[in-house]
Amino acid sequence: MLSKITSCLIIVTGLFVSVSTVSAEDTSTVQELRVGTIERPPFAYKDGDNWTGFSIDLWEKIAEANGYEIEYQEFEVFADMIKNTQSGSVDLSAANISITLEREELMDFSQPIFDSWLAMMTVSGVKKDHAFFATLKDMRFYTAFAIVALLFTVFSLRRKIFSFKLKNKAFRYQNQIALILWGFFLIGYFNYILVTIGFEQAKPSESIVSYKDISNELVGVTIGSTSEKFTVKNNIPHRSYPVIEDVYSDLKSGEIDIMIHDLPVLEYYIKTTWNEYELVGNVFQKEKYGILMPENSNLKEDINRSLLEIKDSDTYEEILQKYF
Repeated sequence: MLSKITSCLIIVTGLFVSVSTVSAEDTSTVQELRVGTIERPPFAYKDGDNWTGFSIDLWEKIAEANGYEIEYQEFEVFADMIKNTQSGSVDLSAANISITLEREELMDFSQPIFDSWLAMMTVSGVKKDHAFFATLKDMRFYTAFAIVALLFTVFSLRRKIFSFKLKNKAFRYQNQIALILWGFFLIGYFNYILVTIGFEQAKPSESIVSYKDISNELVGVTIGSTSEKFTVKNNIPHRSYPVIEDVYSDLKSGEIDIMIHDLPVLEYYIKTTWNEYELVGNVFQKEKYGILMPENSNLKEDINRSLLEIKDSDTYEEILQKYF
C-alpha cells in the first residue's frame, strides 16, 4: 500500500514539474524588442504616452503576429536612430525610413511598407525677391528720396529769398533739378505700389517647377536624410539641421527659402498647420520605406513573412486609410 502511495506521489510530482517546465518554456519564447522611432507624423508620433502612426500601427500588427513585446526608444535626431540600429543598440527602427543602397550595405531592411517621393515646401504665398526688386518694395527707399528732394527744394527757395545776387540762370537750374527729383519720387512711388501688388499676387509655384529652379535658394534639410544626400549630389545650397522642427522654424522666419523632405510628411505638416506652408514644384526621387534592422538580424524572416500576410489581408489597407 505504501509503495502504491509513493508511486502516485512520484507521478503527480513528475506531472507538476513537467507543467512547470512547459510554462517556463512558453514564457521564455516571448521576445522583448527595443524599437527605435522618431516623431515623424503621420508615420510615427506620440498620442499622449502612446506611440501611433502608420509605421507604428503596421509594426505592432507584425509584433502581435510573432508574439513580440515592445519597448520604444525615442530619438530626436534621425541620424542617431540609424546609427543605433546599425550598432544593435535597438533591435529595429520604424518610422519613415527610406530603403537606400548605402543603408542596405550596412543593415537589413524588411520588404517595402510604403512608397514616397521627395518634395519641396515653402511658406505660403511668399516669394524671395531679387535685391533690386526688394529695394523697390521698401517704402524707406522712397521716403529717403522724398527727403532729399524736399531738402533740395527748401535750399533752392532759401537761396532765392536771401541771396538777391543769385543769377536767374543758376536758380532755373536748381528749379529744374528739384523738379526732376520730385518727378523721380512720384514715378518711383507709383512703381512701389505696382511692384508691391505684383509681388503679393506672385507665388513660388509660378517660378519653381523642379529642384533645378532652386539653385539660388537656400534649402533646409535634416541630417542623415535622403533629402540631405540629394542636395549634396545636385550641388543645391543647403543647411542641414539635426532636428526637423528647426527646419520648419527657420523656413517660417525666412532663414531658409525652401525645405526638401518626404512628401507625405510635408503634406501632413501643411494640413496640421492651417495652410501656413505650401508645396512648390514637382515631386522627385521616388523612395520606398522599410523597417530597419541591424545586419544579419534573425528577425528579418519572421517580419517579412508577417508583413506579406498583413498585405494580403485587409489590415494593411485599413491602416493606410486611417492615416492617408
